[in-house]
Amino acid sequence: MTASELAIVATCVALLAIGLVLTVRWSAIPVSSPPGEPDRRAGTAALRFLWRLALGVSAGSATGLLIIGAGGRLAMRLLAVTAGDDAQGGTTEAGEIVGDITLSGTIAFFVFVGLFGGLLTGLLYVAIYRWLPGGRGRGLWYGALLLIGVATRIEPLRTNNQDFDLVGPAWMSFLVFGALGLAQGAAVAAFVGRWSQTQPLLTRLRAVPRYLAMIPFLLILPATALVILLMLASMGFARFGISARLSGARINLVGRIALGALVLVAVPGFLAAISDIAARSP
Repeated sequence: MTASELAIVATCVALLAIGLVLTVRWSAIPVSSPPGEPDRRAGTAALRFLWRLALGVSAGSATGLLIIGAGGRLAMRLLAVTAGDDAQGGTTEAGEIVGDITLSGTIAFFVFVGLFGGLLTGLLYVAIYRWLPGGRGRGLWYGALLLIGVATRIEPLRTNNQDFDLVGPAWMSFLVFGALGLAQGAAVAAFVGRWSQTQPLLTRLRAVPRYLAMIPFLLILPATALVILLMLASMGFARFGISARLSGARINLVGRIALGALVLVAVPGFLAAISDIAARSP
């Protein structure tokens, strides 16, 4: 490897190590509720909604860069090395050359895969964490859910990814991407738990920096429209007392059953995707 490639790999190793250390350190911290007491005022409901949104965006974006971005780049390098001589010089689905580590490709991977992928995992976790098993293992449960329900349908184990015709072997792909999925789930849970302890409501100017991570997300018009729609819904739920009824133990039980049912439905597709990749991989 060249000096620039070594620098990129070393940077990714350092970022991944930071993410994993913080994940282990914060893994036992539960998610706190938004500051203050909930009530039926629309303004309070809007602030609490923004609090959760900012928490998911911030934790998801940070872990996406540290785990998905850095870890994913290292995983791609490992798979390129283990693919053998025949794969070297081949062109990946993203237009990159197998075996090369470029700064432009790394930055693009961090932004379009790490940042946005992490953002989605953060928002999803904030939405469903109440229905996951508690304790230190909650993040690993969430990581397993990401692998079964998301990895084979979006990234990184989707069957129509042409890269699996080049790199491998299959068992190595499953090992590194499986570990990466579990690590991302654990990291999101840990970061959300830790940052929920200190994130204030957006009621004072000094709270603004904790919400700045939402700005790039809100520049996407469909995302802004969805945020406005969900905020209006949360305000309406609070106004008519629906939010209080949706936070009870019975509703949580229904949510867990629904989540479990979705996992069972997703398992056959997950196994089929794994089988397809194993058959195609060199």
